[in-house]
Amino acid sequence: MPKSRKTKKSKTLIRNKYVPQRNTRNLFDLMFKYILQESSQQAKIHFVNGLFGKNFPLDTKVTFPITESTSIQGKKLEHIQSDFIMLVSEESFIIEVQIRDDSTIALRIFEYSFAYSKRHNTTINDNGALVTMRLPERIVLHLESTIHTKDKVTFRVEQSNGTYFDYETPVYKVIERDVAEFEQKDLQLLLPFYLVKYRQEVNRSIDNSLRRREIAEEVEHIILLFEKMLERGCEAGKLTGKDSIMIMERVVQMYNELYGSFKEFREERMRLERRLRTQWQDYWERGIQEGVQRGIQEGVQKGKQEGIQEGIQHGKQEERAKILGLLRQGCSLEEVEQLLASE
Repeated sequence: MPKSRKTKKSKTLIRNKYVPQRNTRNLFDLMFKYILQESSQQAKIHFVNGLFGKNFPLDTKVTFPITESTSIQGKKLEHIQSDFIMLVSEESFIIEVQIRDDSTIALRIFEYSFAYSKRHNTTINDNGALVTMRLPERIVLHLESTIHTKDKVTFRVEQSNGTYFDYETPVYKVIERDVAEFEQKDLQLLLPFYLVKYRQEVNRSIDNSLRRREIAEEVEHIILLFEKMLERGCEAGKLTGKDSIMIMERVVQMYNELYGSFKEFREERMRLERRLRTQWQDYWERGIQEGVQRGIQEGVQKGKQEGIQEGIQHGKQEERAKILGLLRQGCSLEEVEQLLASE
């Protein structure tokens, strides 16, 4: 019996110690990384283009390089890992998720940039007389900004002669944006984080049930706007059905984490989960059907290519010449097939 009580107490201590951390910074970090990594190719490219003002084509290669490195601080080795680095084609981007104001953020971003660029984006010329380091583009996604949150953070390197170099990082204040901006700039991947907007007020209104009910209605209205945005994103081809489902699942998760313990939000939580199981299931099934259809089309296309190659290799000389001539003239595989079938 004493052993059982000790085990139970240990679990309670672990729960009290770690759950609050997961409800703030750790939760947001993990969710953002998951969303960006699991989203479709077109969603990733639209997101980077909107967030950084770029114009990458939708087929641009996107990778997530390892961001771990070490540095020596005094006599100790220090582990350095940035929140997120993306490689889009050959350009690197740092995306740092921040929940509260932090006086060290400018320094940390510079450390991330320097550590990554030292390994990947540094060239040495003139026998070492010139070392060029190309630093990533970067941005801070600030989820719970205050009147003290700046529009940018700056790491300044000063020299003894009074000259200096500023390494500036813009700050994107998520909850201060108009909801429509997430659609206008193709930033739908950030929708779950907009729900943080009401976290502090809900916690402050612990003795004001009426105000919490009002906030619950506001949140419900915003989530309905999210759903419309995601539907339009799918129709425009900027998101896949799988993207929309994944984003809505994270919206539900964020809602439950932030507001699920308040009775005033439980009715909306049930409605939200019910919609996810019903109407959003249609998007999931549509995404599966689209994937199957693409697979069939690719298989048919591959069969056409193999058939034409077979004709080139084993057909009569004049047939081979005809096929090659049509291809050289710019005819597509479908057009070649139709022309040959019509003869």
